[in-house]
Amino acid sequence: MRERRTTTYDSAYATRVILQLVYLLFGIFEVLLLIRFIMKLGNANSANGVISALYGVTEPLVRPFYGIFPQPGAGAQLEIAALLSLAFLVLVEALIVAVIRALTPRYY
Repeated sequence: MRERRTTTYDSAYATRVILQLVYLLFGIFEVLLLIRFIMKLGNANSANGVISALYGVTEPLVRPFYGIFPQPGAGAQLEIAALLSLAFLVLVEALIVAVIRALTPRYY
């Protein structure tokens, strides 16, 4: 009986760790996308190394959403593609968390 209880607690711990990793990884990308949106809105200098790196890291996440809404020309940009990408990541995160919770015992 004691071994079974330990196994249940070990499984619950593993589930918590996996969920925390999912939240952490998605949270990092969500924050980066939000910062990108703010930087584009504020017309940040893309020649700056930090801003350039930010745009480079988040570009693959935003690219699939280009063309859905027209992109304004020069100056400050309301980049809707970044918001759509952010919303998509939140939905994927919720789906992954729901699947993990559905497939694991409720001891977490």
